[in-house]
Amino acid sequence: MLLVRPTDAPDLPQDAADRLQDAHLAHQAGLVEQGLVLAAGPFLDPDDARLRGFAILAVDPAAARELYRNDPAVRAGRLA
Repeated sequence: MLLVRPTDAPDLPQDAADRLQDAHLAHQAGLVEQGLVLAAGPFLDPDDARLRGFAILAVDPAAARELYRNDPAVRAGRLA
């Protein structure tokens, strides 16, 4: 699963962006605790600035997409 920043991602004040990032990380941690995530993390200094992170999941692609539809950052339009 690749997480990308959409070109039309909303701009948020820093405090709101920080809260959203915390919620995203909490969602990710919940998936890890459930044993659904095998590996995940941010891309550091990617060639394409839209690339934000990745996750390798122990579920089929359709289930992975459904899990990430519930990610707060995806629901807010900051990640896709």
